[in-house]
Amino acid sequence: MSCIAYDGRQVAADSLATYGNLRMPGNEVKLIVAGPRLYGMTGLSAMFAPLMAWYEDGAQVATMPAAPGDATFAFLVWEGGRCFVYRPKLPYAEEAFAPDAWGCGCDHALGAMKALSLAGITDNLARRAVEATIELDVKCGGPVLVYDLAEIAEASIKAKRRGVRRSPMVVAA
Repeated sequence: MSCIAYDGRQVAADSLATYGNLRMPGNEVKLIVAGPRLYGMTGLSAMFAPLMAWYEDGAQVATMPAAPGDATFAFLVWEGGRCFVYRPKLPYAEEAFAPDAWGCGCDHALGAMKALSLAGITDNLARRAVEATIELDVKCGGPVLVYDLAEIAEASIKAKRRGVRRSPMVVAA
């Protein structure tokens, strides 16, 4: 299970790998930077690489990889200051706005971001929300991975200036 939180500046994710009701050894990558984009995935992690390739190839509705059976996921793309969500039964881009969260811990994360904002705490909301979710939801855990969207955009611009096709911030899946 997963929790990915978005506060408008940063995106954070837990790294617990699960299979059904089992916690798996090791950590799972739920956020990947590729050039100017940040990709996120909740749900069926086996779909992450095929969905990234599908998006890079133009994200045509007719060619979206099919999820097996009743599998669910949220495939997330941050690009150009905007966030788009794709789901297995709705392969059209749904724009999301901050604050938002996805995965089994999304309610805890949204509540944490709201409570922190009301208390006047606005720094690192996404990270704090995922940390709170890990404390409350047994299906979330592991180290928290955080990306700053402005840093991704800046690294992409610098890479383009140097003639690099991909940002040096690429994380292997």
